[in-house]
Amino acid sequence: MNRSYWKFGKHGENNVYGSFTVNNGEILRNAAMMGQGIAYLPKFLLNQELVNKQLIPLNLNHPTIQNAGLYIMYPPSDYVPLKSRVMIDYLVQQFSQKASWD
Repeated sequence: MNRSYWKFGKHGENNVYGSFTVNNGEILRNAAMMGQGIAYLPKFLLNQELVNKQLIPLNLNHPTIQNAGLYIMYPPSDYVPLKSRVMIDYLVQQFSQKASWD
């Protein structure tokens, strides 16, 4: 039996056990669609399946961890290269809007 941790609930971390372990969201989603168990995945990987009612969301006693951050790390400097600045601006634009799957 494999052990893993899912981050949700009152204390933020819960032990889960199972015989199937994978580190690829698409494979895990497909396994859930084939009735192999419960998948704990971000909505953007499941949006179409939820809309089409191929998968059903579980209502947890406590919400999943909200507002998980996206951080950009680069060396401190007065100068930020143009391609880095363009990428930073793009990410800010993309992730500051409400996602279509929420």
